[in-house]
Amino acid sequence: MLLEALVAIVVMGVLGLGLVFTQARGLVAQKSQRAQHLAVTQMRALLQTPGTVCANPPAQLTLSPGVTVPLSVSCSTRQVSLSATGVGAATATVPVITLSTQSTALFGPGTLTISTVSP
Repeated sequence: MLLEALVAIVVMGVLGLGLVFTQARGLVAQKSQRAQHLAVTQMRALLQTPGTVCANPPAQLTLSPGVTVPLSVSCSTRQVSLSATGVGAATATVPVITLSTQSTALFGPGTLTISTVSP
């Protein structure tokens, strides 16, 4: 009887630790997702002002007071061919702005990159 109670307590302890571990993993994922959302929102705002971001590129993003991450800004142009039936073809130059940042502590592994055109 005493042995059965001991086994039951051990099984309950293992289940409790499993729940705590799962909850902790979920909270870490939520923190990373929130930080990524803040960074993407600010990077989109920068892309909406192309003249400003290329002329005076910021060195970092401020996610919240006291929390900053480094920002890499790349500005260039790309020739694009346009054609429409009945109108003809034309060539245009479009600006290409690429913003990227990384912070393993906040975003997890990898680099967060946003660009005005697809690569």
